[in-house]
Amino acid sequence: KKLRTTLLEKTNAIMKKQCDDVLDESDTVSLVTDGWSNIRNDHLVNYIVLIPNKKPLYYGYKDMKGVSQTSKRIAEDISEVIEEIGKNKVVALVSDNASNMRGAWNIIEKNYPHIFANGGAAHVLNLLIQDFCKLGRNEEVLEKATNIVKFIKNRTALTANFRNIQKTAGKYKRFLSLPVVTRWYTQHECLYNLVKNEDTIHQL
Repeated sequence: KKLRTTLLEKTNAIMKKQCDDVLDESDTVSLVTDGWSNIRNDHLVNYIVLIPNKKPLYYGYKDMKGVSQTSKRIAEDISEVIEEIGKNKVVALVSDNASNMRGAWNIIEKNYPHIFANGGAAHVLNLLIQDFCKLGRNEEVLEKATNIVKFIKNRTALTANFRNIQKTAGKYKRFLSLPVVTRWYTQHECLYNLVKNEDTIHQL
């Protein structure tokens, strides 16, 4: 209980103070924002500050539970953060490439002509690789690999035997993993772990 209440609040306050101190000394910063959902499926939006030659700083988050994520609303929330930081300090905004975010970019750039808004390169690459993985037999191969992994992971006895074989053989120690839709590299990890554990699977 302390971890999620008093200790969390105390640590958050310390991080916020550290962030504010660094911001006070900085002339230019970039603002990075992304949305996610917690275990209760509440929608949250976080804000990270990037400063040249320094580590990324957690600035804060907004609870968007029950709030429609229109371009206008997103732009309003981002504008609040920009004003808090100092509108003359923020020179760039980075987010994902969703259509509502692109609409928010236009509003931000209109209201703050000196701010350049764009999507994250990692997100663009993720979308590109996802499309590539659908070409030829790639999607079919990944589907078969996923079925094998699910078959083993969803059965407690098989999972236990799998790990015992790994331990006894003294070979590759990483367990099987499933691909995540929004993270293209997990497709590679799924296939890689499956191939490296081929001997273990045959014994199983």
